[in-house]
Amino acid sequence: MSELNWTKEKCLLEMPLNTGVFLIRSTERSKSLLNEAYKQRQRLFFNGVWNGIGEQEALISLLQKDNVAQPKIKYLKNLQCMPKAVSDNSLFIHFYGNGATHILSNKHALEVISSWAQAIQLGTALPDNRIQFHWSCIQNKQPNMIPDRGGPERFLYKDSDFC
Repeated sequence: MSELNWTKEKCLLEMPLNTGVFLIRSTERSKSLLNEAYKQRQRLFFNGVWNGIGEQEALISLLQKDNVAQPKIKYLKNLQCMPKAVSDNSLFIHFYGNGATHILSNKHALEVISSWAQAIQLGTALPDNRIQFHWSCIQNKQPNMIPDRGGPERFLYKDSDFC
């Protein structure tokens, strides 16, 4: 969470995992934890880091109360990265979020998404426009839609990242 200027300790306390990309051992205890989180999915929080979608907040809430699980949570370097921080060592790119402010035209967003789909179908290298692809996938389909979770700064981008 260097993008948020958080210490490792604050990350483990505030957001010990990100359900966009995480690893979990296949044990009965893990299955029980996931089942319990699923039961709480209806909980929505609107004051969290990502403005609450449900499953992430439910797992975090359970883990923050679990003194046995807390010491077992580890950070795996290069497991995931945000689109603008990709390196040769990145295992997964995490295209996080939803409900972003509509800033790209629908025509342009469709062109970007189509170029990625074509590259995948052909087995060729993915286009280098990761940030525009990310935004094309998460932005609201029309201006002024609700929820509007925010513009580029909310998702750790700058306006200049879209040029």
